[in-house]
Amino acid sequence: MTCAFADANAYWTFLLELTALGPLIASLSDAARDHVRAAVDARLSAFTNASSGVSRPSRCWCGIAIR
Repeated sequence: MTCAFADANAYWTFLLELTALGPLIASLSDAARDHVRAAVDARLSAFTNASSGVSRPSRCWCGIAIR
């Protein structure tokens, strides 16, 4: 399975708006948030292609809670 994003900005928006990391990142100081963004961008470079954007391998983990 692969997760595809148009670019690093789209991936960053995904992290902030749709993951549990969003509130944590938002609570950081500007300097700390910039440091996290730089680290994310550095790691994304291995999965980035100028013509196709970011394409990272992923796994789907599903769980169901029944009460």
